[in-house]
Amino acid sequence: MDNTIDQNLQNVIRDEIVTKRQKVLVDQMRMSVGELMSLYESTELNLSPDYQRLFRWTDEQQSDFIESILLGYPIPPIFVYQNKNGKWEVVDGVQRLSTIYRFTGILNKDNDVTDAQRDKPDEPLVLTTGRVLKNINGVTWEIDEENKKSLDASTKLDFRRSALNIIVILDKNVEENTTYEVFRRLNTGGSKLSDQEIRNVLILMTNKNAFNSMDQYCNNEAYSNLLSLSQKKEALGFKMEVLSRYIILKYYDIMNLEKLYKDYKSNIDIFIDNSIQKILKSKDIDINSDIARFNKLIEFLSSNVDYDYNFRVFNSADSKFKGGFNWLVFETIIWGLLIDNNLEDLISKSKSEVIDAIKSIVTTKEFYAKNGVTVMKSTERMIRARDYARELFSFGSN
Repeated sequence: MDNTIDQNLQNVIRDEIVTKRQKVLVDQMRMSVGELMSLYESTELNLSPDYQRLFRWTDEQQSDFIESILLGYPIPPIFVYQNKNGKWEVVDGVQRLSTIYRFTGILNKDNDVTDAQRDKPDEPLVLTTGRVLKNINGVTWEIDEENKKSLDASTKLDFRRSALNIIVILDKNVEENTTYEVFRRLNTGGSKLSDQEIRNVLILMTNKNAFNSMDQYCNNEAYSNLLSLSQKKEALGFKMEVLSRYIILKYYDIMNLEKLYKDYKSNIDIFIDNSIQKILKSKDIDINSDIARFNKLIEFLSSNVDYDYNFRVFNSADSKFKGGFNWLVFETIIWGLLIDNNLEDLISKSKSEVIDAIKSIVTTKEFYAKNGVTVMKSTERMIRARDYARELFSFGSN
């Protein structure tokens, strides 16, 4: 009997693998740099200016990549998605290709970019002293009035003939999110990209207008000052992650995210990915209104708690907020002040009590002890913080 059950389960697993695998069709080829330049110039390859905005190499990184091609070093494959029109959209490799196009002077000269981008193309890349090639400092593809050093004709020919591996994801039967899933898997593990930097691609693919609004707000001065992030955390997209989690809590009830919570309780990144996509697909959201409401909280905290509050725990012994950003503090405040209560009403009636409640939020360790556990999954903590918030901010209902 047990063997029959196991065999049935194996058949189910096998059927799912075969079905899903048939929907991801790929082709592999080698193409020269010159061919890739021609595809770009003829608008048969779309770099996606939005992806360029998300992930932009420094001049030093770009120069280092060009040096690798000149030396014939192995280059990781470029992944592209072939749409129904037969054109290619770059899934992974935007910076490698845009570096080639910038160095050769053709970046942003295609027909797919906006007028603003065409009017302000990147200046051609000027190489810096390489790790191996010491004489390429100041070298450009073409000689102009400012740069008198360029590659010779033979080296340019070698460069154009250099071959790169291209992996093409074909459009036929491709399920929604396949390109994002490929991108995510390529940029995890040993990657330098954070989960949120990868998630930014999902947000961008799901709702470009929402992404633009969120991205713009991340440059808000009060928000930046309040979080007071290190340069490393800033670069890893932490401000976008904070905003994304607020939006998920905001729509937790409205979008019935409880099912996703139950399904992905053990993995917060998958829960956030699926939740933010479900929310941003809805026509019923008003992302600008949501951000405006979030900003009222930021302004209140900046003016009445601490301008660089950073959602830290208050140390009563020193009468100071200490430590780094604390997710429990953030989640408790979002639940208590923006979702289950009206911030403006609470401030007008119980401003001092609100500030005292914020200062009374305990450390994560104390929160676990209060709930009789030594550790808790991040997803579970996020949701259970709601009960804690109701306890702290209950004065608003009196």
